[in-house]
Amino acid sequence: MYGYAAYFRTSATMTISSLTAHTCIHIMLTMLAMLVLLPTHVPIAAAFAGRQSSSSLHRHSYSAPASSTSTTAAATSTTVLHAEKTACLGMGCFWKPSETMLSVPGVTSTMAGYSGKADATKPPLYSDVCASRDWVEAVRVTFDDEQITYPELLDAYFESQEAKPGYRQYAPIIFACGEEQMAESQAWLTKAREEGRVGNGGIPALAIAVEPATKFYKAENYHQTFWQKNRPRFAFGVVLLAVSSGALNSIIPSADIARSVETGANYVFLIGAVAMQAERWLDKDVVEVPV
Repeated sequence: MYGYAAYFRTSATMTISSLTAHTCIHIMLTMLAMLVLLPTHVPIAAAFAGRQSSSSLHRHSYSAPASSTSTTAAATSTTVLHAEKTACLGMGCFWKPSETMLSVPGVTSTMAGYSGKADATKPPLYSDVCASRDWVEAVRVTFDDEQITYPELLDAYFESQEAKPGYRQYAPIIFACGEEQMAESQAWLTKAREEGRVGNGGIPALAIAVEPATKFYKAENYHQTFWQKNRPRFAFGVVLLAVSSGALNSIIPSADIARSVETGANYVFLIGAVAMQAERWLDKDVVEVPV
């Protein structure tokens, strides 16, 4: 009887150990799929704040209360239209500025892209921009001018600079969309230079330039909402590296399970790294967007 009891205890322990190891690996693979393998062009911020907008008009509908004297008791519907405007701004590497500008009250969406080449006839790839002396990494900003004026938007732009003067690709340039924006941009810049303003990024107003807007091309999808997507990926990568280095071994009941967990973490990290690189290789979708 004692022999059978010992046998069952041993079998149960081995089964639980096996399940524990496979469960750990399964959890890591599931997390990887959520962070890397799901479509990454869907803006994460939109899922929480609903800030991204693909339309230049916001429509807000509501039903008026039915009149008590109305024989039909029918409610009428009213639609209010709020026009939006766009701005095109060179701010350095567009990853961080596109996120920063999205947090400005009155800004409804941002888009990372390429602009500044006056004679452009076809969409560039990121590699073309890096090898060019014409293209500028720019942020297309959509804003509600009832909530924020264009000069106020330029104030936010100035304080959000990540520009690198001397490099066309990362130049601090205001691409004025039309005569009205050109006049407002020049007036704003003249005042900023007279005041000797220096932005939070250390960029002086003297370094800012104003140019007429040229064609704007939306950058590859892996550039859009870059940090919103990649912060959790990078954090998960650090966790995987720690696990693969034995950070959890002290709390894992057996050496076999510990080795399985380390191996699983290594595989998941490698799969994630390859998937992120493949995203760059495969994503060549650059399209012209009106400004």
